Amino acid sequence: MRPDQLGAKMRGVSSPALASSPIVTTALAALLASSSLPARVLPAVAGLAPETAIELGANAARLLEYQKPMAVASLLSGTTVLDDATADATAAQVREQVRAKRLAAEAERRAAKTAETQAKAEAKRAASERKAAEAAATELSQEEAAAQALVKREKAKAAQAAAAEAQAAAASAQKLAKEQAAKEVAATKQAASEAKAKASAEAKAKAAEEKAAKKAADEQAAKEAAAAKEAAAEAKARNAASAKAAAAEKAAAEKTAKEQAAKE
Repeated sequence: MRPDQLGAKMRGVSSPALASSPIVTTALAALLASSSLPARVLPAVAGLAPETAIELGANAARLLEYQKPMAVASLLSGTTVLDDATADATAAQVREQVRAKRLAAEAERRAAKTAETQAKAEAKRAASERKAAEAAATELSQEEAAAQALVKREKAKAAQAAAAEAQAAAASAQKLAKEQAAKEVAATKQAASEAKAKASAEAKAKAAEEKAAKKAADEQAAKEAAAAKEAAAEAKARNAASAKAAAAEKAAAEKTAKEQAAKE
């Protein structure tokens, strides 16, 4: 499944719903298997069962190349879902960076190998010249042989020095290539660590916001309940006062009627 297809499934889905969906969980595993994402860039997916997370991590650990890290990490973070265009653009950018680094490393390795081959050829040619000089010296006169042998030996020494120089250059190029590869690995680990830290910070901030909103809602509900209770008490008191006043008026009217009847 491509990142844009998974993004279409995941767009607008909350983290708990995402984690509890067997379809999306299966899609995540399929994406890991197709994207060659290493375990070091696999963030925790909120709500996944431990065995599911372990299985996803094991699948990722078996993959060798580093491809589409930011797009996949964002899709798996449980906090942010990339839209199709952003996911595809990020994946293309990372693929281009990885391709450029791989081409540069290959060029350096080829240059080192060429230098080493040239050094070996130079050494072989020097040895051949030395043998030829020694063979020719036996056929010449003693003086001529001595003079020519001296010249040949000097040339051989110069050739050996050149070969040693070429070998040193090849060794230096190989060392440089190894150092560059180590730097790239360290940069990859640092980027993965920063992405994980950022996702964790965003998740904590979101949880804090939700907690604050819930607290405010609870306080508002408590205030409204207290106000309703107070209003009910006031209404009850007013009703009691009205009933008492009505009873007093009735008693006064009855008393007046009795007094009037007694007078009559």
